[in-house]
Amino acid sequence: FFFGKALYMTSAMFLSPGNPHKIDFRRDFDRLKVVGSGSFGEAILCLDRRSHRQVVVKRMSRKGIDPKEMAQAVNEVQILSSLNHINIVQYIDSWVEKGLLYIEMEYAEGGDLHQKIKACRLRDQPIPQGRVLDWFMQMCAALKHLHDQKILHRDLKTQNIFLCCNDSVIKMGDFGISRLLANSREEAQTFVGTPFYMSPELISEKPYNSKSDIWALGVVVYEVMTFRHPFEATTLAHLARKIASGVYPLVETTRHGTHYSPELCQVVHTMLQVDAKVRPSVNQLLRLPLFRARLRQIYAESHPPVLPAGTPNPDPYPCPPTPAPKGPPAPQPKPASPPPAVGRPKSPVSPKE
Repeated sequence: FFFGKALYMTSAMFLSPGNPHKIDFRRDFDRLKVVGSGSFGEAILCLDRRSHRQVVVKRMSRKGIDPKEMAQAVNEVQILSSLNHINIVQYIDSWVEKGLLYIEMEYAEGGDLHQKIKACRLRDQPIPQGRVLDWFMQMCAALKHLHDQKILHRDLKTQNIFLCCNDSVIKMGDFGISRLLANSREEAQTFVGTPFYMSPELISEKPYNSKSDIWALGVVVYEVMTFRHPFEATTLAHLARKIASGVYPLVETTRHGTHYSPELCQVVHTMLQVDAKVRPSVNQLLRLPLFRARLRQIYAESHPPVLPAGTPNPDPYPCPPTPAPKGPPAPQPKPASPPPAVGRPKSPVSPKE
């Protein structure tokens, strides 16, 4: 994998990673439990004794890894640690200790989106459209922040999207560092591990670009709505042919697809276009009327009306004006001259009367 900024790094920057902050894993962290493991090593939930907060520490073996690729991974972690966004997992630090690479990052207590989808599927409980839109908007906001920094995610999948704050906040993380290090060991299964999110251009061995992230995001949202992948097969070759063809069951034709609006289903369809040029950019997604309507709804729910009628709406996405309350009509001004008489005119009155 790579990030846009890393492309401009000179070879002089790929120095052997070290431990400039003199971090000692045994001294500075309390191990709580292992939360993930793989060919790269393991992810450990820890208590950072220095900051007194829970964090995740990924520990990876350097055995069999090219030193230049190891240095590149550390450099890219340093790039990620400079990112500051509520919807991106914070990368705190990285160091090498006793031949192992350590990466310390923020902990999201709600688990990942893959686990959430699995739990909802077991209960046969569709995820409400409002929640889907909330997650979708936050994922777009995270991608926009990355793309604005000329950074590509390249490994977007439900396992790399994490939940916190009672599932109301998502955080995008795991930017493919583990996959890079595992690939350097020539383990083909590490590349095949998440092929469901591969875009047609990757199948055709074309360069990865921001629209490839949009494709992967479309697969993620499709999975949230349907509890399945849009492209599924028993072999990698068959899956590659399906992805290249762009033929998949539309959201609205799946079992749970009827729970979602045609507008949302259409947005997902536009993200899964084989031609990358036709897919929307993340900026175009964020301008969708569907998102603006959801923002208005969230604002209305969190800001109940307490002001007198006629007060300007402080909502940055104002709703249509509220109709005037029903009631008796307001009194009309009297005409300047009486209306013409109707019927037989009265006899003139004499002065004596």
